[in-house]
Amino acid sequence: MKKLNIAQGVITFLILLLWLGVAVGTVSLVTMKEGRYYEIGEPHLRVQSDELQKSLGETLANSIPESFKIRVDTMKLSQPIDGGLKVLLLSIVYMSVGYLTYVLFVFKSIINDVRRSNSFNRDNIQRVKLLGLLIVIAPFVNWLVAKAMVWWLEYNYLFDGVKVVSDSSFDFTVFLMGLIIMVLGVAFEQGRKIREENELTI
Repeated sequence: MKKLNIAQGVITFLILLLWLGVAVGTVSLVTMKEGRYYEIGEPHLRVQSDELQKSLGETLANSIPESFKIRVDTMKLSQPIDGGLKVLLLSIVYMSVGYLTYVLFVFKSIINDVRRSNSFNRDNIQRVKLLGLLIVIAPFVNWLVAKAMVWWLEYNYLFDGVKVVSDSSFDFTVFLMGLIIMVLGVAFEQGRKIREENELTI
């Protein structure tokens, strides 16, 4: 029981820490002067033009031993801060943290019922299934956010000789973990129904 109380306390602390970070990040981003550059880790640029590839290789040739050849395939992107980028970044942050907060809240509710020795009540079983569903959709959301950044950059800026790409891929591990939790929720639900039927028979 003590461990469950500690787990609930840790979850509450994580939620507070998340939103404190969001508050600090929001103030920092909103007050950032337009024209400064923000380094975008993902997506990045992939060199497609052979001419640009050759030019970059020749430019960087002096930085390496003569017996080596250099090939630049990808480059990081730093984008000037403007109102549109601020709105996009804040939207992504608030959506992500809001989603994560809801997942933690559902998990905390499950722990709360377990702590009260009420693990297999109907509401808690529904929460287990909901938690599984939320984890299942997480890889889809992550993939869509990465694609949205690519589309936004391509729509607002013209790139010549390079292509905006994202290495974010569908995370099957997280997807399978969510499926397993959902299956457990369904199994708990079936077990509850069987128990109720047996009680009625008796």
